[in-house]
Amino acid sequence: MKIRLIGALAALTFAALSVTGCAEQIETATPTPVDYKACMVSNNGGFTDGGASQTSFFGLQQAQAQFGTAISVVQLRSDSDASRPLWAAKRLVSRGCKLIFAVQDTYSSLATLANGNPDIRFVELDPTATSGTIQPTPNQNLNHVAFDSRVAYLQAGYLAAAKSETGKVAVIGASGKAAYWSAIWYFRQGIHQYNSATGKLVEIVNAPQAEVQSWNLLPQNATPDAVKRATRKALSAGADVFFPMGVNGLAVAQVAAENGGFVIGSDSDWAAQPRYSTVKSAILASVTKPFAQAVVDEVAQGMGLQTATPDPTVSRTDLTVISAALTEEAGVSFRGVGDDLKRLGEDYLAGKLNVVEPPAIY
Repeated sequence: MKIRLIGALAALTFAALSVTGCAEQIETATPTPVDYKACMVSNNGGFTDGGASQTSFFGLQQAQAQFGTAISVVQLRSDSDASRPLWAAKRLVSRGCKLIFAVQDTYSSLATLANGNPDIRFVELDPTATSGTIQPTPNQNLNHVAFDSRVAYLQAGYLAAAKSETGKVAVIGASGKAAYWSAIWYFRQGIHQYNSATGKLVEIVNAPQAEVQSWNLLPQNATPDAVKRATRKALSAGADVFFPMGVNGLAVAQVAAENGGFVIGSDSDWAAQPRYSTVKSAILASVTKPFAQAVVDEVAQGMGLQTATPDPTVSRTDLTVISAALTEEAGVSFRGVGDDLKRLGEDYLAGKLNVVEPPAIY
């Protein structure tokens, strides 16, 4: 078993982005097909989620175009329970897959399947834990690709606080996964960093206290209508910037766009995703993770085309980033805030930023 931790981030990207398609382009050359099949199980959002699964699937398509590998996928439904990724992975084993990805599955849920199929490589992309404690299972053919997004979410919280006109930022989050709670934890710290730096007191709707148990979170797999109701409730409480985490982000963005509010995305650059094209004016920024590149790298390594694994101790400032994506037409200026965010990232990498880690058990 190998844990691959990508990134300790803090680069800033300010660019006008197109919503006509993905930011990357698949190579058009058709290579000679090879006897190697790479496969993937989506998360509950499916391959049109505009986030982790969609960008991971793009990476699988890129590997097919670039290396000639065959591909096969299983898409989970939004109401799939925790056992479905394992069931889906078993289906892919029966299809003769040599490499199987599970997107944002529970940490090490494929361990037993990996033990029983030593000739197949399994990769859990951005895995989560049922609690704050992660205990890897020692499987030589089970890898975990994790992204260090702590400072990116902290920067996102700082930006949200700086851009709030009402002095209230809302978390619209889901319960049940440590990854969601962790992201909210660091997002809250970014707001506190802003308050400390400016002497202001921006409030955090739905997560005002440090104790995770006190946060007002939605159930996992909440319907879009339920998410919209929660967003409108936060709006009526005075919030004008929203941070969806583990919920239907499009539902949050639609309410924000209708009411002149803003939203901060996760996993992919929402401003570049067709899924969010109708609400682009509300997208303040996104915390992006390099799912597509991670998939291409893992396929290359599985095919023997790339033998070296990136050193997890090396800081990769080009990987997990906060991308500020609003266009000039949106009327939002990033003057002054960009320098603050850059400083936060630099201080984090230099070990000078006081970041409180979340509790071991949520």
